[in-house]
Amino acid sequence: MGVHLKASRCRLCGALHHPPRAICPRCGPGSRGSLEEVELPDRGRVVAYTVLHYPPEGYPSPMILAVAEVGGVRLIGRVVGDLEAVGEGCEVEVVEGEGAPYLFLLEG
Repeated sequence: MGVHLKASRCRLCGALHHPPRAICPRCGPGSRGSLEEVELPDRGRVVAYTVLHYPPEGYPSPMILAVAEVGGVRLIGRVVGDLEAVGEGCEVEVVEGEGAPYLFLLEG
């Protein structure tokens, strides 16, 4: 059910970047050719979230946006599923969204 997210890892400093990049922002132009593509896991943990009681038109209310740590990078997405169970540290699965990945809250 999850998506296959890619990131780039710099062989010089070890930094992970999502979306993948050709040059490491930490190491600069000298890092060209030193980045390898890695696949991120499809699960992570919520580190912060907010509840939108007046979301943009076309979205359900309330709508929850969350920041999740996924394989060493942080992603922002919309939470779907059991919204009552959302909290810092809860496990989420990254699934396909409308135009971008969003977070699916795992139940149980």
